[in-house]
Amino acid sequence: MREPLKILIVDDNKDLAAVLKDILREKGYGARMAFDGSSAVSMCRETPFDLILLDFKLPDTDGLRLQERLAASTDADFVVITGHASIESAAEAVGRRRVVGYETKPLDMIRLLSFIQQVDERRRAEKVAEQRARETDALLEAARGVLQYSDLDRAARRIFDICSELIGTDSGYVALLTEDGRENDVLFLESGGRECTVDPGLPMPVRGLREAAYRTGRAVYDNDFSSSQWMKFMPGGHMTLNNVMFAPLTLHGRTVGVMGLANKPLPFTDEDARLAAGFGEIASMALHNANMLTSLENARESA
Repeated sequence: MREPLKILIVDDNKDLAAVLKDILREKGYGARMAFDGSSAVSMCRETPFDLILLDFKLPDTDGLRLQERLAASTDADFVVITGHASIESAAEAVGRRRVVGYETKPLDMIRLLSFIQQVDERRRAEKVAEQRARETDALLEAARGVLQYSDLDRAARRIFDICSELIGTDSGYVALLTEDGRENDVLFLESGGRECTVDPGLPMPVRGLREAAYRTGRAVYDNDFSSSQWMKFMPGGHMTLNNVMFAPLTLHGRTVGVMGLANKPLPFTDEDARLAAGFGEIASMALHNANMLTSLENARESA
């Protein structure tokens, strides 16, 4: 679910501000009001607004002076609103940093809403581009881990850490399928500081949600894991798991391990699953490299 555009209405006309707030909320935006400059500054410290509808004249400050102050401390765009329009005031307003619009009173709501929609679409596109850039950087860094570490445990840990940070989880593990295909051999376990009293020597059978990842070869997740059917497979003393995702590690078309991720503050999404699957592929590359090195060492010893 997309987060709504956060809009701050700064106008000393309380009736107009209230009408604007109600209209914007009906359109699905997050709208709040401030009736003077000091209130606007205080609210911007608390909330990262995306767009500020700013009255040209306020009881305690000049609107453009306030805009300059807020532009230096927030990432918001601004639409300047005035009941005293002139060519000079319009030119002064639009020429300022991050002022993207200039509207006159009485407001043309169709025009204003159309403009707000354009701002919303642009900012969403910018956020998507920024997220894609972060994802690309993270995947490249994980790929470097494959080249940097010949030891599988260290490479897998590096890949897991990068994936966990990007998706926003604080616990999980990487495990490989045992030769008989019945259990998982855990390379490492990150508890995220949560208490876990499970005997590390206990076997980890391929069952529950893990089994779905092995069987389908796809990333799977459950956002209500603690109340799910999978809990019956959990041993006593296991750390709390609010939500869980498993991404497969696949070699030659066969799933040979999983990367487990857990306890994301927000629900997992299909986008998270796509990312985790990508990191799972990189971890599979690390496993392939480790197997190749082992084979070469064995061949050298046999020669």
